[in-house]
Amino acid sequence: MSLTVQYLAEQLNLPLDQLIHQLNRAGIQKEWKSDTELSEEELTQFQHAMQTKKATTPKEEHVKKEQYEEELNEKDKKSLEYMDFVIRQSEVIFIDTSALLQPSSEAFLKRLNFYLEKHTKKLILPYRVYEELNKHYNNKKNPDLAKLAEKALKYLVKLQRNSYLDIFGDKSLDNFADNVFTMQITRLRVTHAVLLITNDINLGQDILQLNESKSVRGKRAFVQKVDRFGFFQRVRAEGETVPNQQPPQHHEKKDTYKVDKFKLATEITAVSNQSMRVTKVAEEGNYVRTGSNERVHLRKELGSGGEGNVYATDDQQVVAKIYKKEKVTVEKYEKLKLMVSKPIRKEGICYPIDILYNENDEFIGYTMPKAAGKELKHFLFIPKKVFENRHPNWTRKDLVKLSLTILDKVDYLHKRNIILGDINPFNILVVSPEEVYLVDVDSYQVEGFPCPVGTDNYTAPEIQGKNFPQFLRTFGNEYFAVATLLFSILFLGKSPYSQTGGETNADNIKSMDFPYTYGQEERAENTPKGQWRYIWSNLPYKVKEAFYQTFQKGQPHATEAKRLSTADWIQVMNRYYRDLDSGRLIKQDEIANDIFPSRFKMIGESKKSLQDCSICGQSHQKWQLTKGICRSCLYKGEEYGCTRCGKEMIFTNFEKHVKNMKKGFEHCKDCNAHYNSTFKHIHCNDCGTHFSLTYRDKEFYDKRGYNYPKRCLDCRRSNKQTTHTTTQRTRDYTHTETPPRKEKSSRWCFLSTVACEYYGLPDDCYELETLRVYRDNWLRAEVDGVPLIEQYYEEAPAIVSFIKQSERYGEICETMMHQYIQPCIEFIENKEYEQCKHLYIEMFNDLKQQTIQGE
Repeated sequence: MSLTVQYLAEQLNLPLDQLIHQLNRAGIQKEWKSDTELSEEELTQFQHAMQTKKATTPKEEHVKKEQYEEELNEKDKKSLEYMDFVIRQSEVIFIDTSALLQPSSEAFLKRLNFYLEKHTKKLILPYRVYEELNKHYNNKKNPDLAKLAEKALKYLVKLQRNSYLDIFGDKSLDNFADNVFTMQITRLRVTHAVLLITNDINLGQDILQLNESKSVRGKRAFVQKVDRFGFFQRVRAEGETVPNQQPPQHHEKKDTYKVDKFKLATEITAVSNQSMRVTKVAEEGNYVRTGSNERVHLRKELGSGGEGNVYATDDQQVVAKIYKKEKVTVEKYEKLKLMVSKPIRKEGICYPIDILYNENDEFIGYTMPKAAGKELKHFLFIPKKVFENRHPNWTRKDLVKLSLTILDKVDYLHKRNIILGDINPFNILVVSPEEVYLVDVDSYQVEGFPCPVGTDNYTAPEIQGKNFPQFLRTFGNEYFAVATLLFSILFLGKSPYSQTGGETNADNIKSMDFPYTYGQEERAENTPKGQWRYIWSNLPYKVKEAFYQTFQKGQPHATEAKRLSTADWIQVMNRYYRDLDSGRLIKQDEIANDIFPSRFKMIGESKKSLQDCSICGQSHQKWQLTKGICRSCLYKGEEYGCTRCGKEMIFTNFEKHVKNMKKGFEHCKDCNAHYNSTFKHIHCNDCGTHFSLTYRDKEFYDKRGYNYPKRCLDCRRSNKQTTHTTTQRTRDYTHTETPPRKEKSSRWCFLSTVACEYYGLPDDCYELETLRVYRDNWLRAEVDGVPLIEQYYEEAPAIVSFIKQSERYGEICETMMHQYIQPCIEFIENKEYEQCKHLYIEMFNDLKQQTIQGE
């Protein structure tokens, strides 16, 4: 006798998938289809397994459930009821990597196992998630992550062994786990209620967005995350404001959201700020107790600050803050009592859990969740080169995701009427774009207790200069700080009011003079130059609009009452993230996802004027390139050492490709200055004056084995035969001329003098004197010598004027010295006079052309 699985399911009134699950548990393993047949032996085996389960399950489940619930307090039992409800209503359950790598994942998986068994459900794990877990398990650089992955894998094996887990997919398919979830849930929600368990909020919101599809009708998809206690926490769709964390049948939880809120106060509390009696301050190794008499062991000191010290406890996820004796006040105590009266539980918010007392029942501190990561100021707000070294794989999408992670936590607090007050990059710790911790939470404004501190750059214009402990901030004040924080993240630390010229940031905030333009405005003169303009240009229209209307005086959201809320910013940034993630912005302009864009945004026809840099390959407007090289690459190049001191120098791409130099300068600037400094002063034997000999002169004479001169240059010149014969052939005569000696004057070496002045060389330096002697004694004797010199005298002054006024003055002088003057000196020393003439003429023509073009 044999039956098909479909027939048996109909007879037992069971869904086909549940029957197959029961058959697997009974040890009958096959590749199941609806028409798969069961043999008589298999039917007997299944019948026996079902009878055994009926006989034992009720008692076992009762004991198991009883033991399970004994481990939980009353508060957490409500969370279990919610978990029970979620699993019961779900027909297909997916889980992703982020949910399996939480510190509380082990406790969560135990609870999940219980409810999967209770409701005969299965967990579905994409192969890519399994692959990612194995990758993290083998990550030797991050042992903590490897340990979490190991625990998750062990428990997944247990679930699979008990037939509560299916791994599907193929390593040759589904390159990204997120794509797998989106694709499969889109397909399955047509006929099934799908649950996704993920701690990736952006993925979760993408899945929830499927519920809004008008083209595909189906059942709703649900998303839950694993909170730090190992329970479900509902992920809400973008724009959804009221959470529904409890199953609908629990009517007593209907007003949970309202109960969790603090009151909005209009006056400061009258509680005294006087000191409280503390006879003993707890230290490392001591035991303290909570208000419910639970002992807390203060282990290793983790850090100290102005208010007190932070200690590890036996709970690895919880730390204790112990105040210094003089910091324990009545106001602080009453504020903390108020704060812990509400169940504020949100991953990444280090909110007080319990108040701590010493052995004499005196208030000394509180416990809070443990934080991790680096201060936002030192994680993100760092110089460009440092950022690129530390975070080489970051893109603008990561900045937006980081913004959303922070906004999610701030919004959670705002919905409970908690105002952070002192928002700044020092009290936000960052591990990754998805993992962020808010610290110094005890300073937050709650009801009538103000936040006593603040930071100028994040303080709204209407409260600039006020005494923070003496007033209560409004949400309007806070929204200015939120907008400033978002701007600073997208601009890697740049303040929205930082500008070229102008006053201090505080003054600029008061006047609300926002330096970035929007819409059809002309470019502002005070807009910060360089990369900041490029970042602003490449932001999406809606993001620029939100910033401009918030920071510019007279705009729709520039006043306290009209500013965009945290929820509004979540919508703006979510749209920005989706447009980056989908590739829409990158299709418009390929640099849209760059952390540091290299040019202004260009779309449509304007992109035709782009050209790739021949060095880095990035696209730029053609006018920004010099011989096909972008500005940032021009001054990069090959590293080498100074021939004298070995100091690192760079043979730049400008020198190599633009000026066509064959090699870099021999000496660094310090060594060059040394060569041009005075070696010794010599008394002239003829005229009695003193003249100087530089170290460069010294090297010249030493290298050739010459004695140092005993007469000054003028006396040496006057004693030198300067008459040279030049034969000029014409039709009927031969002409001989003797040129007169010119007086020593800097004007006769116009161009060379400019370069020598740049290097601090005197007018009678070796280079200039050598060139003058060459000009007067050899060049004048050449057939074309006199016309060349006359042309030079006529045109050189204009070239000199151009060089001295040029922004590239130093660059031009260095090129002249290295590429032309020094090689000319070498030609003269080697008596290669013709080569010297041609090279000097090349320099003259090059500079003349630059002068004409205004380059």
